[in-house]
Amino acid sequence: VLCEFIRVIEGDYVKENPYHNAIHAADVTQTTHTLLQMGGISYGPDLEIFSILLAALVHDVRHPGYNNAFQIHDKTTMALIYNDKSVLENMHASHAFTKLMGEDAKPDIDILAGMTDRQKHTVRQFAIEAVLHTDMTTHFSTVDALKGLLATKSPEEIQTSDRAAEALWYMLHLADISNPTKPGKMKELWTDRCLEEFFRQGDKEKKLGFPVSPLCDRETTSRAEAQIGFIQYVVKPSFEVLGRLLPELEGKIMPAIDSNMEFWRTEASDEKEKEA
Repeated sequence: VLCEFIRVIEGDYVKENPYHNAIHAADVTQTTHTLLQMGGISYGPDLEIFSILLAALVHDVRHPGYNNAFQIHDKTTMALIYNDKSVLENMHASHAFTKLMGEDAKPDIDILAGMTDRQKHTVRQFAIEAVLHTDMTTHFSTVDALKGLLATKSPEEIQTSDRAAEALWYMLHLADISNPTKPGKMKELWTDRCLEEFFRQGDKEKKLGFPVSPLCDRETTSRAEAQIGFIQYVVKPSFEVLGRLLPELEGKIMPAIDSNMEFWRTEASDEKEKEA
């Protein structure tokens, strides 16, 4: 049943997307699992651990390749349905649970079949909140909230508090932006895929007469500079906060982030020399 559910969800990802496709979903799920293995599993009971992995699988399902800002600007049906608020994230969660619980739900993919109604409710509410936490517009408020929590409680206290779920939601969010933590060519592959999807959006924005979104202009965007800014202001600070929850990160993920930053700085320097 689990395999069939995964096959169905995989088929609902848009394979034509360079970045937001089933491979990205698999990568985020694997990264979430890695963070759980590094100690994240201590931040929730089994049902919530199940829920965060389910959320990882479905967190970008049916992504159209154009971000929330585009949906809102273009007044798409999705933007109108979800009132311009976390448009894609709401759609991803809604689609996943419609597959599992809707009128046309199929028993052969019902991974919740053995649960009580209360357990199903818990899974749904937890996974929805987790997917909503992947909205980048809430990134800095999410980081600040966890910083505030860590200012008043130790990791061990958080594990037994009524706010432990926030740690798991945070892990999924960071798994979703973890490309700069990946080794070797992997980081370049994900960067190129992500930028190509951004550029396709920029091409469409130009065609429609919309302002071109940040990092979406293929004529002016520097791959290296984009990654340097992303790592410096988003990725590294947020993983440093996660490191306070999961000390194992310090010796495994943080060195990779620093190494990748040096890689992009070298590429940026080479670009400037060529332009000179």
